[in-house]
Amino acid sequence: MSTSFGLCVFETILCVSFILLVFVSVCGHTVYTCLLGAVLYVCYWIIRKVGRNRVDIHGKYVLITGCDTGFGNSLARLMDIKGLNVIAACLSVESDGAKQLKTTGSRRMCVLQLDVTSDESVASCLQRVKTLCHKEGLWALINNAGILYTGDVEVQTMAVYRRVAEVNLFGMVRICKAFLPLVRQRKGRVINVTSVRGLLAGPAHSAYVMSKFGAEGFTDCLRLEMRRFGVKVILIQPGSFGLSTGLFSVENVRRQKVAYQQLIDSVDDETRAAYGQDYLDTYLRVPKMNSKSSDKDLKRVLDAFEDAILSTNPDSRYLVDGIRHWIDVLCMMARLRNVLPVSLMDALYLWLQPMPKEAFHKT
Repeated sequence: MSTSFGLCVFETILCVSFILLVFVSVCGHTVYTCLLGAVLYVCYWIIRKVGRNRVDIHGKYVLITGCDTGFGNSLARLMDIKGLNVIAACLSVESDGAKQLKTTGSRRMCVLQLDVTSDESVASCLQRVKTLCHKEGLWALINNAGILYTGDVEVQTMAVYRRVAEVNLFGMVRICKAFLPLVRQRKGRVINVTSVRGLLAGPAHSAYVMSKFGAEGFTDCLRLEMRRFGVKVILIQPGSFGLSTGLFSVENVRRQKVAYQQLIDSVDDETRAAYGQDYLDTYLRVPKMNSKSSDKDLKRVLDAFEDAILSTNPDSRYLVDGIRHWIDVLCMMARLRNVLPVSLMDALYLWLQPMPKEAFHKT
């Protein structure tokens, strides 16, 4: 049986099952509804798997932001190995990650400087990219650059809120607006990296969560707008990969500790008394990057990126469970959030992700 014929058969079963599902649901047959729902689910995923062909990579260019460390750096190396023309955008071309890409990458690898918060930097990068791929267009635009700062709402500064939003949200918007014409030219795809935190809120994460929730909404709007141009818009939502990424590299940990110390020192007396000095000092407990971190640690999320970039029929969203434990608690709760009542979700979150004990023992 050919792949196309097989797909037609399964698509027919899917349509018939959906019609029957609606009918038996209206008639109130709970058991039949569950059985047909299961058939519908299985058929859908068979169609997804059967239709997973790969695109021809010849002449295809991909632009990846945030390649100094973490996902971006590992993805740039992976796509280079796969044979694509990789344009790796780094905040600094003198960073260790940028130097690594230039040293170990193939002749197809191009490392460019890019600050996603700067109109001038984006315009300069765009001109370079146009020169590289003006005839081919851009097959994939991967918005990966991001930063993370934590802090309770009453304690966090407006400057940090603006900084996080400028990178994680408006940086994504700025890059999309600049490079979409090249993506449309190629009928390619935009891949925006958010986070499980774009689905699930948590204490002391408001700046980061706001930016990621916003990026999710922006991506959904863009997906609908680009559909008529044949451009696919995809979300990658990594779970608990933090200690295997550049968010907690030595340099970023140093930078965050300096910022958190300044934040603690700036707190007014009333807020300090309400929250307690011991709790405020917990901000300085910035975890360090896992010393055993490697591309193997990131395999699940790199596999999701690869499918989003190279599959002819990619998913619209990839919620990728992290690998630190046997289950990614945050991803599990993200999947439950539209099922359980808010009061139960809040209680479950604080049970599975408890606040520091200092939050309840003020000085």
